[in-house]
Amino acid sequence: MLALLFLAVPTLAQTANDPVVIKIGDTVVPLSVVQAEFDARFEESSRFLTEYGMTMNEELLLMLREDVMNQLVQKIVMDRKVAEYGLDVVTDADKAELLAEVETMLATSVAAFAEQMDISTEEAMEEYERYGITVLSQYEVMLGNLPYSRLYEKVIEEIDITDERIESEYGAMVEYDKNLYGADVGSYELYTSIYGADTYYKPDGYRQVQRIVLEIPDGIGAELADYDAEMIALQDDIDALGQELFAAEEPDSVPDGAQTDRPAEEISAEIDSKWDALETLKGAYGALSEKVLPELAPVFEEIKARLAAGEAFGALIAEFSSDPLLDANPDGYFVHEESIVHDEPFRAGAMALRAIGDISDPILGEYGVYIILYAGDVDGGARPMDDEIKATIRQNLLAASQEMAYTQAIDSWLNDSAGVEVHSELIVLPPIDDLPPEDGEETVG
Repeated sequence: MLALLFLAVPTLAQTANDPVVIKIGDTVVPLSVVQAEFDARFEESSRFLTEYGMTMNEELLLMLREDVMNQLVQKIVMDRKVAEYGLDVVTDADKAELLAEVETMLATSVAAFAEQMDISTEEAMEEYERYGITVLSQYEVMLGNLPYSRLYEKVIEEIDITDERIESEYGAMVEYDKNLYGADVGSYELYTSIYGADTYYKPDGYRQVQRIVLEIPDGIGAELADYDAEMIALQDDIDALGQELFAAEEPDSVPDGAQTDRPAEEISAEIDSKWDALETLKGAYGALSEKVLPELAPVFEEIKARLAAGEAFGALIAEFSSDPLLDANPDGYFVHEESIVHDEPFRAGAMALRAIGDISDPILGEYGVYIILYAGDVDGGARPMDDEIKATIRQNLLAASQEMAYTQAIDSWLNDSAGVEVHSELIVLPPIDDLPPEDGEETVG
């Protein structure tokens, strides 16, 4: 659409060699202008299709012709509205203000790109210029688009969003998230904790806990890490052998190249051997794990005594904890019986505590040894609508309402433009086999 916005649509008299293709009131567009636009769009579309292994066909070609004609008609109607409202007058002051805006926008964009790519702003600017992005090029684009920006602002200037509409939208969002997450803790945590999405409803049953994480003694920790690596490698071997066994038993069900020459019995025996080795490692890992808590017994006793003497759990976190996730969770952790984002020992230990204020015995988990405090319960249900939520909803509703109003205004202008004549059959189409016969003159309005 941007290319069309800046296309000059002259008012020319019809000639034998350059007949009129579009006529709206006293505005006419000759074939030469329309053909040039169509040819440019055809070349661009063909390149795009080729990049994805497709080719232009008869249906796409006719759709492209219709799209070009519709957009040209829309641009003429918009130009007439711009002139009607006197929005096409651009003063020197307007140009100076626009140039300053472009310079600021481009400088901000270049600086962000330089930081992202870890290069100097000079190098970033050179990259922009390679693609023809300069202050002058962007200024010319925005200057050409200025009348249409003004037209958009005129259409939307009186649109407002009431508090009642915000309340209604908020209620709908709460109800939607309740249906989505209310009984599905796994989905709630997937979208909030892993994907970072905002939600407006929290399932019931969460509690807030804090924890001290003690490092496993170096010697034992290194051995446990070695066992972990060996067990992961064995599990990967078992998974690969399982695929090979399937290929041996169902050779017609696997793609070419995935077949195996080994008999199923041999593969099955190797899988059994790997399972035995994995169980042996698990046993050794478990036996070694049992040495962790006794090694840390003196630390546990000190923490226990200081808690009994009235020291705050948070103060002991600061002194003793080596929790790698502490910075991301300064207020503690929110844990549910069905949580999927916490390691199982931590989840089970947190949910086993009976009353607020209870503190767990030491628990060996993924990040070390946990001592967990049941800090409090977390209310489920609708997320309260604060000023930030209200502002976000208002902004989203306003943007959607403005876009809808502008689209409806354009549709109304098109419908009100009596006597719009288009002769798309005059456009010369590139040679594609079996094109349907051309229709006669098409008149709209």
